[in-house]
Order: sequence, then C-alpha cells, then structure tokens
Amino acid sequence: MRGTLLVGNTTYGDSNKKSKAAHKRFGRGLMLCSNKVIVAHPFYNTEEGRLVWQDQKRLNQGVVDVAADADDGQIGTLWERADGVVMVTVDMEPPPKFQGLLKAEEQRANMTYEQTKKTS
Repeated sequence: MRGTLLVGNTTYGDSNKKSKAAHKRFGRGLMLCSNKVIVAHPFYNTEEGRLVWQDQKRLNQGVVDVAADADDGQIGTLWERADGVVMVTVDMEPPPKFQGLLKAEEQRANMTYEQTKKTS
C-alpha cells in the first residue's frame, strides 16, 4: 500500500514529523512480520525433484505435510498448482513481540473509535 509507513522504518518514515506515540514506537525496532509464506519449492521443481514429487504425489494424493511441529508452531504443506509447479506453504505464530504490538494497536484503534463516536 503506497504511502503507508512501517513502524520503525526510519528510511521511509520520518519520526520527527509524527506523533509522540509514533516516535516512541520507532525506537523499538522494525515491526514487520510475515507469518505465512508461499513459495515455489526449490527441489521439487528441478528435474530430479519432479521424479521424487511424482512418487510422493502417488503416495499422498498431492498433499504432504512437511513441518508439522507443535513445539515451534510451524505448519507446512507441499502442494501442486494447476500449472504443475510444486509449492510450499509455511504458517507460524507471530513472535510475542509482534503479538504485543498487535494488541497495543488494537487497543489504540478501539480508543480512537470510541473517541470518534463521542464527538460525532
């Protein structure tokens, strides 16, 4: 989204022109988290990997869990797109620091919403 700053991004966000709250957040580091990624699999899309994938596909009907690890919260799945490219999807829980930011931002947004309702 063009013109939207990332909290903690001093290259594209000038904290000197922002509110005190935004300025405070700039000092805590970049707050960006991707907790789901989908990419083409680097091995299964090679000539050798396609042979292995075809065997896996026959055994597992096209879907294979690759990283179902309850300890770190990561869940991964291999799958094949309609055009034959083998993809890997990995989901994970956001780190605690990011979850804390989301909670604080939700509280801030709720306060702003309530203040807006009172003045309307």
